[in-house]
Amino acid sequence: MSRWIYPGVIGAVLWVAIGGALTARAQPPAPVNDPQLLIKIKKLQTRFRSLQVASRNVEALAVAQKLLTAQEDLYGPSNPKIVNTLGIVASYLGMTGDDLLATKLYERILAIREKEWGADSVMLGGAIDAIAHQYIIRDFDRAMRLYERSMALYEKAYKKKKPALYAMYLYLRGFICL
Repeated sequence: MSRWIYPGVIGAVLWVAIGGALTARAQPPAPVNDPQLLIKIKKLQTRFRSLQVASRNVEALAVAQKLLTAQEDLYGPSNPKIVNTLGIVASYLGMTGDDLLATKLYERILAIREKEWGADSVMLGGAIDAIAHQYIIRDFDRAMRLYERSMALYEKAYKKKKPALYAMYLYLRGFICL
């Protein structure tokens, strides 16, 4: 399918993987109340990965949505353990043109992360950037306000302590040329 944007998938997967690793360290394991649901989740994860590797994106999106529903049933709709799957579904929806639903999912991710890390955490930058990206065409002013918030978080965290990392952030955002 030529209309799929593969760099977007790679970026979303990296963002989700990094967020997932951080969530795994930050959250204690939730009690598993339903072993059958946990088995179903594992099977859906395996199926999703195989479809993703095979570039069967429409089917992968459908499986990811089922996976999200199962994880919400197990952990609840605002548990940090579902953020990775929320990000994957949002990324795929954005690539298919369903920007409104993708934006809502990214906003859910941000709400979960704000509750987990606090509103001033630099770790929110990726979620804020993802939402801003969704708004860039529909509401440019809102997108710019979101990018400014993200940039302020990065600047506060890295400008003095890790200037090379801050410069890399600015470079990746297109604000400077190295």
